[in-house]
Amino acid sequence: MDTTESNDLITETTEATLRFYSKQRKEYYVLTVEEMETWRFVFYCFVIPITIVIGLVGNISSFIVLNRKALRSTQTLILLALTFTDTVNLMSALWYCATFTAKYFYREEIENLLNLSYPYFGSLLSVIWGRTSCLLVAVISVERCIIVIAPLRAKIIWTRKVAMVSIAISYVLPIIILIPNLLEYKSERIYEQNSTNYKIGLRLTELGEDRDFYGIVYNVGVAVLRYVPTLVVMCTNIAISIGLWYHTAQRRKLTEDAVSKIASSDLQITKTLLIISLVFFFTTTPGTLILLIQNVDPEYNFPFFRNNAYIAAFIVSYWLDILNSSINFIIYIISNKRFRREYKELLLCCSQKMQRIKHASKYSSKTTSSSTLPTSENKSTSENLSLG
Repeated sequence: MDTTESNDLITETTEATLRFYSKQRKEYYVLTVEEMETWRFVFYCFVIPITIVIGLVGNISSFIVLNRKALRSTQTLILLALTFTDTVNLMSALWYCATFTAKYFYREEIENLLNLSYPYFGSLLSVIWGRTSCLLVAVISVERCIIVIAPLRAKIIWTRKVAMVSIAISYVLPIIILIPNLLEYKSERIYEQNSTNYKIGLRLTELGEDRDFYGIVYNVGVAVLRYVPTLVVMCTNIAISIGLWYHTAQRRKLTEDAVSKIASSDLQITKTLLIISLVFFFTTTPGTLILLIQNVDPEYNFPFFRNNAYIAAFIVSYWLDILNSSINFIIYIISNKRFRREYKELLLCCSQKMQRIKHASKYSSKTTSSSTLPTSENKSTSENLSLG
């Protein structure tokens, strides 16, 4: 492939980016290149990976706890789906951080790997789990809102079948909306002039060249999978808070013959799920606002950022999204006695198993050592045989 063909692989977006940076260099570099590199390094190599590891350990333990018979309910089904989705989302983020770190040692090889996998991983698989998680939190908020507002009819309205259908929609809808991203880019080999050496680059497909279509896909995806869930969580949480305040006031006025409309166990789990929804709202709102600014102000759209401080804010919002997928198990432990009891039993079970393994290993080592040591009789027999 000659130089002309190689230059054709540079998209209009890339060329516009280079022109923008050259013209707006003074305004763009609010943070110096060194400061920006340090910012990226601290977050992608330390802060985010540490958060991910803690989250993976917590989510795996939560998945085990939620699978226990004592906690099986429609709420548990949604929490199981959310825990699974958050775990995969964290693994995807860990892959991104690992490749970022590896760039310091194998830059060319890693960039080739990223460009080769981007049409599949970067454009869909790395995004879809976070969007699914947003929808599942919205489902949790709606389910709790129904229980608080209409407690006597909640079991009729929110059945196990409705919960399963809601979970299925939360997984299928992002796939339907984001599937065109698989057809936007394709990876190609870019050969050096008069050489067999090459690197992997990205090129827009025939469908990908229709930027109006992909602009619609992007806006629909952000609106349906980000703005709408955030708005639903905000509105339902306000309704839940008002409902909890009302029912708490009613419970204080109960006489001995009165009966509360909401069971105390439902109130406890409602408070737990309310905290999860509130954490979701506060951790995802910065990223949502950034996306909203991109839609409202064209000069903030990638790659036309006004300055690189905007990129630093995006990195922080990305960490907050990862934090949201990592701390649900802490909320379970702090806010709910049943979950706290199940986690304690899990820890006790694990510690007992570890003690059994250690005891068994010590016993086996003692048995092995005693079997290899000769007895006095065997020793004398062996000496007689050697003398004979």
